[in-house]
Amino acid sequence: MSSTNPLDLALDVAEIFEELVIPYVASSELASSIWREYLKTAKIEFIADLRLEKLPEFVHRVTPKFQVNQAAARNAIASQSDFTLFHPATGSKIQILLLKDDRFSQSMFSRHIHKAVAINPQRSLRFPALEDVVLAKLKRYRATQEQERQLWDDILWIIKVKNDELDFGYLRDWASYLHIRNSLDRALAEVGFDRE
Repeated sequence: MSSTNPLDLALDVAEIFEELVIPYVASSELASSIWREYLKTAKIEFIADLRLEKLPEFVHRVTPKFQVNQAAARNAIASQSDFTLFHPATGSKIQILLLKDDRFSQSMFSRHIHKAVAINPQRSLRFPALEDVVLAKLKRYRATQEQERQLWDDILWIIKVKNDELDFGYLRDWASYLHIRNSLDRALAEVGFDRE
């Protein structure tokens, strides 16, 4: 874990998750940053089903390259919140978001795909399915009162560039369930995919 590249640091943490059999998936923010090659400004986040019994070994594996507050990590596991890994050599931070129990989070987690990373084809990450990235970003966008333009741009980019890979029926069904259907319909209309 000596690289200064944030993506390489992310790949190293993902490798530890896999070796310790800790289920994980890259967050929607990290996924879109990689797809759009925003690596220098990428927000490195993982969603992980990290249990208390695995925490000591996980902490042992990520230190001393990363600093981690074990008490904060234990609290995050108990409350399904998040904690931070800090890489002192570069100042990089990796956020670990604990898997939540709600229906959408569980569905997104179960539908992950394992894909090689273009910048380092010998290594791979678990990504959310494209539809779940769009839905997660729409949820986040709605939570910001639709003020964060970068989220909206990411949503439009995925729909426009990756439309042949999207299941629009799945998107509409979940958007209705999550009460974000109006936002989805607006995004689809904006890029010309508003037909049922």
